[in-house]
Amino acid sequence: MEEADRAAASGDLATARKLLKTVASDGGTADGWLRLAAVCRAQGDGSAALAATEEALKIEPLHFLALLLRANLLERAGSDEFGEAYGHALSQRPAGELPPQVATMVAHAEERYKAFQRDSDRALADSVEAARLDLTPNEAARLQRFRTNASRLTSVFHSEPADYHYPGLCEREFHERDRFNWLGRLEAATDAIAEEFGAVAAAEHAQLVPYVQYPEGVPLRQWAELNRNRDWTAIHLLRGGASVAAADTAAASDTGPGLSPLSTSRST
Repeated sequence: MEEADRAAASGDLATARKLLKTVASDGGTADGWLRLAAVCRAQGDGSAALAATEEALKIEPLHFLALLLRANLLERAGSDEFGEAYGHALSQRPAGELPPQVATMVAHAEERYKAFQRDSDRALADSVEAARLDLTPNEAARLQRFRTNASRLTSVFHSEPADYHYPGLCEREFHERDRFNWLGRLEAATDAIAEEFGAVAAAEHAQLVPYVQYPEGVPLRQWAELNRNRDWTAIHLLRGGASVAAADTAAASDTGPGLSPLSTSRST
């Protein structure tokens, strides 16, 4: 390997390639195959460079630089696979600052992958256009989300409740308005609810507490930033199925009997 490095540094790429191929073929590492690919590319032998990169990925399928080089070589070869290949590479991008040469390659990869996503989305849009004519507005919206998910413009959402998961429920990222005939009444009461909240929040007996409060040591890492954090607070009129006395006192003294039935809890 050291001899290959010296040969490459002196411009003797043929000798460097021969030595690197010997090392790589003899139980080499992914990095060894990748160095061979770089020498082959420097010689203008794209096919050999791509083959060496494929060998590196057989050893380490998620090797970021190998994936990035493979996508670049596919693009240079005029292959239709390069767009998706850039996406695979970008998904393995390491955190932190990259060396300037690699950063330049990543910027190019991002540009080409976005173009690939747009082209894929247009192709899918054309292919499903006829089907849209027979769909309801809600079904058409679902079809559009399928299209953008397939072209990687959006991501698939899966419900991951921290406390309660009821088996068999259908996952819905957004619920259609026509499934809830009370939404109009709720929206019409926005000003009244906001006024009531303002009064209760300003009341002497109000308890504005962190909305998320877990004991120390509970294995819920996703709540680390919010746990006991006053950036997200609430005034509970009901908590754990029981009435909160302080909030009841505040509500009764500051808003009177007109407190809206919609305002059983408050959070901000």
